[in-house]
Amino acid sequence: MNPITKFFHELMNPHCPHCMQLEEIKIEETKYCKTCEVLQMELARANTRIDALLTKPVATTDALVGNEVKQNIIQTRHVPWHIKQQQLEEESRVRANALRKAAIPDVVTDIVNNPILKSVDILENELGISNARSS
Repeated sequence: MNPITKFFHELMNPHCPHCMQLEEIKIEETKYCKTCEVLQMELARANTRIDALLTKPVATTDALVGNEVKQNIIQTRHVPWHIKQQQLEEESRVRANALRKAAIPDVVTDIVNNPILKSVDILENELGISNARSS
């Protein structure tokens, strides 16, 4: 029956016996046979297994107790300016100290080996100003 004619037929004859029989047949057809029910149960089991495989596992009890997994921190190449500045300043200090130590030998060894410094020490002792150099 055409949908338009069916609509008007149900509108004019809401309790038609012929239509009631058709409704009962449709209800019986929608019931599944035993094989279909078994297949639907198997399909539901398969879907639950697939869902279990696709979902992420829940945290294990080891992680809850305190056994933490070591995570690697991803470092970028970008170094903030204040850190780079500190590194450069430290390198500069180390280089300056190395140059200072290489350029100026120890004063104690110079006094022993250098006759000019020995004579200056002798003169200072004679004049009584030997403490001026040490302070």
